[in-house]
Amino acid sequence: MFYNRKGEPIELLEWVQLSENLDYKRVGRTEFPDGSFVSTIWLGMSHSWGSPSHIFEAMHFPSHVSWKFDTEEEAEIAHALIVENLEAFLQKNLVDRGEE
Repeated sequence: MFYNRKGEPIELLEWVQLSENLDYKRVGRTEFPDGSFVSTIWLGMSHSWGSPSHIFEAMHFPSHVSWKFDTEEEAEIAHALIVENLEAFLQKNLVDRGEE
């Protein structure tokens, strides 16, 4: 099943066209001073029959740790929280190493 960013069902051809549009796919991208980044995107494909579950994904690179979300609002909120927590973690590591 394929869904647009609003969670509305779409046909395969529309999904393919939307998938090629980076501006449409990207929910957020944040880079950190250590070179890592978090990217949150619309996947638009659900493996749950009849419901648009997990059609968004946030991933940290280079670790490839990922989180999946059902709605764009959840994805946006989660992106901000993931970034906030990673920034705090990276800052703490700099302080602990005396590099701040």
